[in-house]
Amino acid sequence: MNPGLMHFELRGASRIAKKIGVKYVPCLTGFDYSSGRPEIVGIIIHIGSESILSEACHQQAGIEQDAWSAKIGKKWELMVRKLLIGQRLENEWGNEEVVNNGGKSVKKSAKHKGNDNEVIEIG
Repeated sequence: MNPGLMHFELRGASRIAKKIGVKYVPCLTGFDYSSGRPEIVGIIIHIGSESILSEACHQQAGIEQDAWSAKIGKKWELMVRKLLIGQRLENEWGNEEVVNNGGKSVKKSAKHKGNDNEVIEIG
């Protein structure tokens, strides 16, 4: 490698370098002979650009982490809300059971909390 250049290998470095205007080239490190594709890992930049790019990459990682945490928080909130709705429906309506009442099938339904008196005949 030429003097004054360095290999910079952080996730998303090429995207961030392009965004902030740092000159770079993708770094070809070898070939994957099974697929016939080149292996490009990281980028080559000037040594003077390293601190700027490193700081930008760490800021971007923090932003992505915050977005990821917010997304996970929303998924947890949705799951808990669904569980609470299911529990409330179970408490309010309960399971229906079929009871054999002297040869007749009777459907017993607890429509509201503590209502055991409602009986519906099924044919």
